Amino acid sequence: MRVALTARSFTRRRGRQAKTFANLSAKEQAQLSAAIQTSIARNQASEFIRKQQQGLGKPVIATKHQGHQVVAVGNTVFFSKKWKTFPDFLSEYLKHVLGKEYFTAEIAKPFNDRNPLLQWCETFYEYQKQNSTAGAQIHNAAATGIVYCYLGVAYNLYLLSHNVELQKRLVDRLKKTDQFHGAYYELIVANILIRAGFKLELEDESDQGNKHCEFAAISQRSGKKYWIEAKARGVSGILGKTELTGVSATERDATTRLIKQINDALAKPADSTRLIFVDVNTQWSKSEEAPNWVLKAEKRLKAKEQNLPSDKSAYIFITNASFHLHQDSDRTRMEAFVYGLGISDFGKVGYYRYSQLYRMKQKHIDAHDVIESLKKYPAIPSTFDGGLPSESFGITKDRSLIGETYAFPNLGVTGTLLDAVVMETEKTVTFVIRTTDGQNQLISKPLTDAELADYKAHPEGYFGVLKQSPKPISDPLEFFEIMLAQYGKASRPQLLALVSNNNDQEFLNSLSDEDLLIEVCDRMMVGMSFKKAV
Repeated sequence: MRVALTARSFTRRRGRQAKTFANLSAKEQAQLSAAIQTSIARNQASEFIRKQQQGLGKPVIATKHQGHQVVAVGNTVFFSKKWKTFPDFLSEYLKHVLGKEYFTAEIAKPFNDRNPLLQWCETFYEYQKQNSTAGAQIHNAAATGIVYCYLGVAYNLYLLSHNVELQKRLVDRLKKTDQFHGAYYELIVANILIRAGFKLELEDESDQGNKHCEFAAISQRSGKKYWIEAKARGVSGILGKTELTGVSATERDATTRLIKQINDALAKPADSTRLIFVDVNTQWSKSEEAPNWVLKAEKRLKAKEQNLPSDKSAYIFITNASFHLHQDSDRTRMEAFVYGLGISDFGKVGYYRYSQLYRMKQKHIDAHDVIESLKKYPAIPSTFDGGLPSESFGITKDRSLIGETYAFPNLGVTGTLLDAVVMETEKTVTFVIRTTDGQNQLISKPLTDAELADYKAHPEGYFGVLKQSPKPISDPLEFFEIMLAQYGKASRPQLLALVSNNNDQEFLNSLSDEDLLIEVCDRMMVGMSFKKAV
């Protein structure tokens, strides 16, 4: 191995010992320690924001070079001077995957004769025209169902290619109208798992003689391996299905084929735990209450469980990815219902202590990671670098960061930013400043629309350090976990003091430190009530 050295610098420093932390004065050590801690905090906040945008898979690899935006996908490098946003790249990437000849041939067909993906293409271009702003290179627009459909497919293909492999068989299925729906849903499932932090292992696409699940997934958190199966309810006239391959569009119960699909998934050999995804493909429910299909699905699954063989358990994720049925709506979302088939302590309604709920969650933490990823689907990134959009696109500069020193000339104040609180309705931020003379002072300033949008998307890391989200907490288990983190810093005597009035001190003394923490927080939660913010 060869290494490059700067000869002049080496000569000048010859004989001088490198300065170490121990050589510094107490004041210099304190300053350096503070600088290091600030740098660590900045990196943690930036990485948190990136993961919120890009998930837990491989980071987007991109850079600027000679006026080109460069993006690496797997072993292939793409570049263009036209790409300003990540969705710009995705739109072009999809054409690359499909192939120019296929794309051109499909576009030449009458609209109704095209592959669903090419129908979405034209509808998406119309969406872009309607939402373009004269003179603005980059602008915001409410994402509708068509965005989630068209760019969703592009992003899912990108994730597979960048994190695992994009198999020709899957792309071919996507191109064939009669096979499109199955491939489309399989891509959705792959997205959810990759962003949840799973490493996918694809099956041998040349092995057509044996039954096998779609692919396997290994959790980066636990190391456990799962077999994945994805099934979607076909409806005649939707996503390439016909009267022969789909149920009637007038069928009201979206769960009639649910158990058959689950049985088909269970029939495939699997030497590890199964994750089975089934999409009901029905109209999105506008009500905050559980959709009708959820109640029917739960009833069918309970009946199925009555005579379930012990080796056929599975985590079941019933979804409704109905973006294609609401292409003009910006209010559609992924709906989901989870159930532990043959798993008694997952996805089952009952009365539990908070400590029980917490332990059950930890036991099935991989499935909970999937749930969190489901909630965020499709979460298409806007930026290449995972940064705040307003900064990445040059709309705003000089974001105020906790720990930095700022001057406010109009107020005659200079000081270090200690904290910041945003009032979203007033579009203002109030800073807590420690002035140079050691006084604390409150200073408010307005936020631009771009700054407020970035803050709303990433309130935890917006000010350069990770903070507890200011959003209201309506989930008691979430609050319980916050308490665990807070009281986890307390000593054992301090925890015991919190429950000193109880009559079971011998029991409490017998608990391990971890169990004592959980028990104390559980008891402190008793009597607390939670109301959902409206």
